[in-house]
Amino acid sequence: MARVRVLSRLLVGFTALALLGVMTPAQARPAPIGQDAYVLDSSYRGDFPDPSVLRVGSRWFAYSTTTANLNLPVLVSKDLRHWTVAGPRDTTRPDALPLAPAWAQTRMVGARRLAQIWAPTVVRLPSHNFAVVYTIRMKSQRMCISVARSKYAGGPYVDDSTKPLLCPKRGVIDPSIYREGKRTYLLYKTEDAAHGKPTRLWSRRIGRALRAFAEPKAHLLLRADPTDWEHGVIEAPSMIRKKGHRYLFYSGNGWGSRGYSTGYAMCASATGPCTRPARTKKKAHPERLLVSGPKLVAPGGASAFKDHAGRIRLAFHAWNAGATHYPSSDACRNTPAGCGQRRMHVALLHVGRKGLLTVRSRY
Repeated sequence: MARVRVLSRLLVGFTALALLGVMTPAQARPAPIGQDAYVLDSSYRGDFPDPSVLRVGSRWFAYSTTTANLNLPVLVSKDLRHWTVAGPRDTTRPDALPLAPAWAQTRMVGARRLAQIWAPTVVRLPSHNFAVVYTIRMKSQRMCISVARSKYAGGPYVDDSTKPLLCPKRGVIDPSIYREGKRTYLLYKTEDAAHGKPTRLWSRRIGRALRAFAEPKAHLLLRADPTDWEHGVIEAPSMIRKKGHRYLFYSGNGWGSRGYSTGYAMCASATGPCTRPARTKKKAHPERLLVSGPKLVAPGGASAFKDHAGRIRLAFHAWNAGATHYPSSDACRNTPAGCGQRRMHVALLHVGRKGLLTVRSRY
């Protein structure tokens, strides 16, 4: 919950930074992308935390946590390397979720009512429309999961719900969708750390249309290790299957520390149990895939997907070197290093012996 409170305060203080570098409606000359979205800016150069990626035809759409006064920012790419800022096809403002549901907490930013959403995941529905599953705060401050829908990958998405999809008393965050055969599962994290307990990741079967759960209870996938590098906190679950193995990716440790990393576990089924790879003499933490380095710091918020060749990719955010938090003022804009931002990167993974994973490249 500390991450949530800090992000909420910083969003208000840094609206002037325009971290995405998007153009205003008056400046934009949108170029159409079929019927999916419009390109509103020629380059991406800013903050894009908790990214998730969806393939639509020959293009890749990426979605992130609220930033730059956008409830749901969207990027588009043809090669997973070069990204452009995109927006709904029926507007020049690049916000794919322009309005929050009536039950959600919002605030006025200028002339616009803005919400704060976290860790969105967009999927294609059986109806061939699209849905975004995301976290948002109720007016009571509780963190909940909701769903918005659109005819187009780039939006606009509409959430006309009268209550959240999932909203337990302890709070939930970081939803993602995993499909296996005809079954669909919602993965998420419960806010146990707010109650002084190690956090847990869960899986619960849901209908294919994402309107109601198909079973009454959730299944425990993984519990944080309070003594190891995770420091009692794991989050951002994302599951994918490859070569008969199910991989559960997650982030561990504090989101604003150099220790924040991306790890993985291997699961017996979509409902668990999930176990971390066994330690060896050469690798004390073989589950720890992405760690801080000289260029990228605190890589996390990862979501898994497959590229055109069927290889596992991870979209993740990382701080630019020298930063592990957003700045307390905008004075950094005038320095050579610039301001701390969690930019999006995409890693390519390799499946080795016994299904163990290694990182082949990241950019």
